Amino acid sequence: MKKYCSITLLALAMAVASPLASAQPPNSTSALFSNNNPNVICRPAKWTDIVVFYLGNYIAHAATTLSLPGQSPLAVVFSIAAALFFPVSGVFRGFRAIYTLAIFAETELQTAARAGALCMVVKLDEGAFRDFDDGEKPIRLFSTRIHGRYELPRGYALKLVPCDAKFEGDSVSPSNLWEKVTKIFRTESRAGTKISCSYSLVKAFVALGQTLFAITTLYQTKGDQLELFGFAAFGLTVAPYAFMSVINLFGNLVCPEYPAMYLVESEALRNLRTDFVSEGIGSGFWLDGVVGKLVADLDKSVRPLQEDETPASEAVGVWFTVREVLKALLPMCIAGAVSLAVVGGLSRFHTGSSSTYHQRVWTMTWLGFGIFAGGMGFGVEGVENRQFFNIRPRRLGGNLSDIMGGFLFAVPAIGGFVVVGQMILEFGVCVKLG
Repeated sequence: MKKYCSITLLALAMAVASPLASAQPPNSTSALFSNNNPNVICRPAKWTDIVVFYLGNYIAHAATTLSLPGQSPLAVVFSIAAALFFPVSGVFRGFRAIYTLAIFAETELQTAARAGALCMVVKLDEGAFRDFDDGEKPIRLFSTRIHGRYELPRGYALKLVPCDAKFEGDSVSPSNLWEKVTKIFRTESRAGTKISCSYSLVKAFVALGQTLFAITTLYQTKGDQLELFGFAAFGLTVAPYAFMSVINLFGNLVCPEYPAMYLVESEALRNLRTDFVSEGIGSGFWLDGVVGKLVADLDKSVRPLQEDETPASEAVGVWFTVREVLKALLPMCIAGAVSLAVVGGLSRFHTGSSSTYHQRVWTMTWLGFGIFAGGMGFGVEGVENRQFFNIRPRRLGGNLSDIMGGFLFAVPAIGGFVVVGQMILEFGVCVKLG
């Protein structure tokens, strides 16, 4: 581990230590210059121009990353940081939101179930319970927000409701598109359950604006910038972030965001209430704020977890099913193909007349790591424990170290940011005449 850390720190030091002073415009002695193109006029770039480019083309794109229902504050920060260094991690979340097709569910409860915003009480077998620190709650920074209030005794936990769940007494929404569109102009039905959510129109508009801004940046890359820097041109590094914003735009439109997780009644909860009243299982149990009741068929299929199927093994084992592996590989392959197609289509993979070896290496390594290391965004969910909520796993320290170790792969992105700043200083800020 020390060896890898040393190599990482050395690579980072080499990137940061590259002298920015050597990357001044060729005509920096004059206030304005043309980069050998009479149709443009340029001025030397300032550090504020670099900051604006970073904010508009990288950080703002990462901020459009979709949040999970009731996600903890620290997990939101980790998710945005992961999307900044590995844009494919943001693409993963966008594709997952699109895959749910939550907006097309028949009822609000089914919409919430598809979006992963519902949880239920389940009973844990003693063998399964050993993976948790005696039911201890996580610290507030890692705690998922749950609507209402609850306190569960030892041996019980909150589990994610299946996305295809059905609920008793759940009124069906309008069946056709016209009825859905005109629903707001008719008398509201009080029979159905109303769950607080939003389609995050602000994020959708931000994603749309960022997409247009990125397209403009890519368009402006054509010409002198490509002739000078080739496929390493700083404008081309925006491609994976632009694709992430496009996917997040559709994800925001298809799947609503929920400020918290919502509780639904299960058979385990009813049994727990009965035991609490009749047998007296002890203090430390209450639960308010239930928004629905699972149908009997699904309820019976949710049996107590046994020792050989612990919560930790279930949460990890999901990733080894063929279906989930394919779902994980598909966004990676699509994002990689789109990014490479944009870079190759615009630059023809020419090296350019002024690009240096380290600029080409850093930008291409950044692109490659951004594609194949994007899955580290799911490490955040391992710390949050999105399968079983607000119960501390014994491996919490290990999960945290996994995340921090994963960010070592961000070195190519940091090196890429550095060489982008160098190229901006060398190229200047240009405006096309006429």
